[in-house]
Amino acid sequence: MIGADGSEVRLRDRAGSYTFTVKSKGDLVRGESETELNEGQFDKLWPATTGKRLEKVRFSVPYFESIVELDLFSGDLKGLIVTEVKFPDTSAVEDFSAPDWLGLEGTTN
Repeated sequence: MIGADGSEVRLRDRAGSYTFTVKSKGDLVRGESETELNEGQFDKLWPATTGKRLEKVRFSVPYFESIVELDLFSGDLKGLIVTEVKFPDTSAVEDFSAPDWLGLEGTTN
């Protein structure tokens, strides 16, 4: 869920590993706080996500000093593919040369 201020809240079940994540608004750099949940906590929060759920499979692809996260969506967003590059630090961003298969840059667009 994306708030009016651009922040995001995510509740995730990754094969029985449950997390609650808050991401701050931002383009190139964003704050992120992740809290592990137990199954009972997750089950209590899950109903609040009705109508706001996404289904996807994520692949993490090493690419030189970075990690490309490739998300393949299913359900209502079937066919959508989104990539995000994770850098070790902000200086690595300027040295990055994207491969053709990565697609269009959308960080500030």
